[in-house]
Amino acid sequence: MPFSLDHKMIFLLLLEYSIVVVLLHAGLFATTNATLLETECSKANDPEFCLHVFGSDPASRAASSLVALARMGIDKATIHAVKTREDASERWFFSTEPKERNIMGYCVDEYDHALAALKAAPVSLGKKFYIDLYLRAIMRAQTAATNCEQMFISSSLPSPITRANVQFRDFCDILQVVANDLYVGGRFVIMKKLY
Repeated sequence: MPFSLDHKMIFLLLLEYSIVVVLLHAGLFATTNATLLETECSKANDPEFCLHVFGSDPASRAASSLVALARMGIDKATIHAVKTREDASERWFFSTEPKERNIMGYCVDEYDHALAALKAAPVSLGKKFYIDLYLRAIMRAQTAATNCEQMFISSSLPSPITRANVQFRDFCDILQVVANDLYVGGRFVIMKKLY
């Protein structure tokens, strides 16, 4: 029985549909999957900052585990905290304004606490104490930036290290995202920041 025009069209449409289904199944039209870094950065409060800072590092881009990404994040946050602490310490030393000098001294102390917390972070990570990593290390570290900035706000003084504080907060936020995903129980929810 010869195909009529309608039957030929239906046959061709079914054939095309079948080919598309087979090609999709074979992965020929598959799009590139997001990397671990892209997935984690998409959950951060500032995804662009995350992708910029971590994406410029080939090791971070190629990270294949959350633990590896967390280690890199701890290292990057520590480096930033050291630089911010040094900046605050220098400003404290050279400040001639008593209020600013007192606040900078306070910020130096806060960043000392942050660095102590970040120093403990790899231990928590290594022992798979992810909630401890989140609460003690990362949240305590992040509190330094918040407390430092809040002192300037409370004193009605402009903070010369606002940008550094915000960036440090963003580093800690990325670590919170990773720690949250490392936590297996699923009961651990990221808390949003207040500033």
